[in-house]
Amino acid sequence: MASGEKVYRVAMLLRSDQDRVKEILGNQYLDCTFDYYQVDTLEAVRTTCLKICDIYDGILTSGLFSHQFISCYSAESGIPHRYFAASVENYYRQILLQTMHNPNLSLGGIHLDLMTERHNLPDILEENRLGPLMQEERTVVSRMTPEEVLEFEREMVGRHIRSIQNKDCQLFMTRSTIAAELFQSRGVPYIYVRLTSHEIFKTVDSLRREMERKQLKDSQVASIHVGLDPDCTPQQMNCVWKALEQFGKIRGTASPVFMRQDNCFEAITDAQTICALTRDHTYSELSDCLRTNTGLSAAVGYGIGTNVQDARENAITAAKYALSTAQRLNQTFLIDSSNQIIPLKTSLEPEQIEQVPARKIFEPAVNEIAQRSHLSSRTVFSLMMALQKQYRREGDSEWIMRELNVSMRMANKILANLENAGYAYISGKKLPSGKGRPSNIHTLCFDGGRDRQPAVD
Repeated sequence: MASGEKVYRVAMLLRSDQDRVKEILGNQYLDCTFDYYQVDTLEAVRTTCLKICDIYDGILTSGLFSHQFISCYSAESGIPHRYFAASVENYYRQILLQTMHNPNLSLGGIHLDLMTERHNLPDILEENRLGPLMQEERTVVSRMTPEEVLEFEREMVGRHIRSIQNKDCQLFMTRSTIAAELFQSRGVPYIYVRLTSHEIFKTVDSLRREMERKQLKDSQVASIHVGLDPDCTPQQMNCVWKALEQFGKIRGTASPVFMRQDNCFEAITDAQTICALTRDHTYSELSDCLRTNTGLSAAVGYGIGTNVQDARENAITAAKYALSTAQRLNQTFLIDSSNQIIPLKTSLEPEQIEQVPARKIFEPAVNEIAQRSHLSSRTVFSLMMALQKQYRREGDSEWIMRELNVSMRMANKILANLENAGYAYISGKKLPSGKGRPSNIHTLCFDGGRDRQPAVD
């Protein structure tokens, strides 16, 4: 480990497979140090989590039920957490091994812990439904309260007891410590699906990336810019100001403090707050609040940067994009520290906004174009906006330099990248006003037409 690198402290709250996880990971792996806590019940998970969540960078648990308890009791601290889970491939492997080594064992006689009375394994395998069933279980449990999780676990154990009593199962296959203890006490055949080393390493790697993202967000500055039309009246400004105050009351301490300026309002905050306000960069609740309470098309822009200046510039630029689409699209944007533009949903999406042709101003293709041409989505979007504003499809390096406020070298690079990616082709020559060589005029094709055209000599 390099000197000065961040070392993350991770708590292992394990109900099962503790010895195997410790054997594979030890006490340190991938810049993470691990402290192991054996928690035999969900109540123990709750108690331990409340004691330790403030002193660790992340938490790992041994299953979905424990993970949901962590989600409920670590919400305020925002600590990253993951859980170890047996994959679909692991289940298939165990099923194959058991049927290979036990010729008298039928697929219909194998019972998985996520199966209910209406399921049978042959149908699940034939329809390839094991993956969807596991996803369905994750979705259901993720919406539960701790009390509902406890009841869900009791229902699972009850299903197993009924199957044992009815003698309709030859072999049980489970990931649950509780279920394994039940089968052992009743003397019925069962297989405990142990985690593979790949599943363990993959989970730790996922948590490691999440802890890094949180650390980065904690160190980044963010800004919110609410812009209004230059011709707005003082009464409209007051109306927006009152709506922002109302938004602050709704959000409580999580709301940033806005400052009033000429024809705009601004707040400086941190990236974590922006993440919470926009539901992980997906939805602008503030835009809805302003539109509902003012009836005005206020342009909301979110910006994230490594310093206040960068964050403010990104927020102002995002608000300009929003203001240019306000009458037709009601779109809100976020520009992050890597200059990527993220469109945020509003109440108009997805039903009403699909009917607005102007939605083509920003669509998922922007990020694809940016990725293929090795440019930021902010650069691509700015170029698209300039083209649309001037009703043109062509441009040269000088025009790009002027419109995007970049150097000539950067303008040439933008055109070269777009041409290499198939989004631009040479369609003419521009003669210099005085001495010098002619410059190429490019046709930019962002509207889905990526067919290369022959260059003009």
